[in-house]
Amino acid sequence: MEDIRFYDFEFNLLAVHNDFISANWQIYFNAIGQFEAHFSNESEIVKLVTDKQYIVAVQGDKSAIIVGWQSAEDFAVFGRTCNWILSKRVLPAFETKTGKAEDIANQMVEGVFNDALLVEVKNNKQSQKTVEITQNDYRLLSDAVIDCLELSNLGHHVLFDTKQKKWVFSVIHPKELLNVISEGNRNGAELEFSSDCIEWCSGGWYLQEQEKEENGSIPDSVWMLKETGTLTGIYRWESLLSASNETEAVKELEKKIIKNSAKALAVDFSWHTDYELGDRVKIKIEKAGFEKTALMRIVGVHLWYEENDVGEQPIMKE
Repeated sequence: MEDIRFYDFEFNLLAVHNDFISANWQIYFNAIGQFEAHFSNESEIVKLVTDKQYIVAVQGDKSAIIVGWQSAEDFAVFGRTCNWILSKRVLPAFETKTGKAEDIANQMVEGVFNDALLVEVKNNKQSQKTVEITQNDYRLLSDAVIDCLELSNLGHHVLFDTKQKKWVFSVIHPKELLNVISEGNRNGAELEFSSDCIEWCSGGWYLQEQEKEENGSIPDSVWMLKETGTLTGIYRWESLLSASNETEAVKELEKKIIKNSAKALAVDFSWHTDYELGDRVKIKIEKAGFEKTALMRIVGVHLWYEENDVGEQPIMKE
């Protein structure tokens, strides 16, 4: 199993351990991941972690900031992937920004961390659509970055670069894979597919707020119907919306869709070799008289290192 190395925030090596009982990682495409490792209560790591703050655990190309520990039957160390550092800064409100999502996210990080010389932003510019973002309130930088990149289906990563001695923020550009995961291809197991139309509707009623009149009075709100199709009769399904104008109604109706979901376990499918986080892959389910294909995004990966078991499993979502 790969050693776990412990560094301080300025990249000084504090300890190297290969005597851990287990280590588990959950790393995500555009979210903060988790790390958990267990040691014996007699391990030298106990004194290091209980005496010192600002520690980063590194195992191969994975890294996490230590955020807690627990001593019980063994000694457990808990961490968050290094992009968690973005949640420790606040981004002030700003007027509308228009541009590429990657450029805006990079500007956010550079502006908030302008006092931290160890933080670097890496540009991975690729073709992207133009987005528009307005922030009326102060927000955690992590939340703002995640929401910004989500507009263009991008992700992000913070690399704890022990060679360059930098915390490197970069945007992840996913791709669509040619692989098809299925039991027939012998690269998939426990495949499931489900569908429901409980929330689906072809239109919705919302209470339209009225503009203030010249005399200062505000007319009563008016119920309005927004339709998304041409269905009639028994096939026209309506919903009550929380929107207060047509734009909000359209956005709300976009979420009231027929929801399909699929699950699968990938077999012999390796991170960095067969896929990267954020990539999209097809899964194919074939049953007697039934065949369905779903395009899934690999939103994360679970990796585990235990005494008799080392493995990984991509985390997929439609």
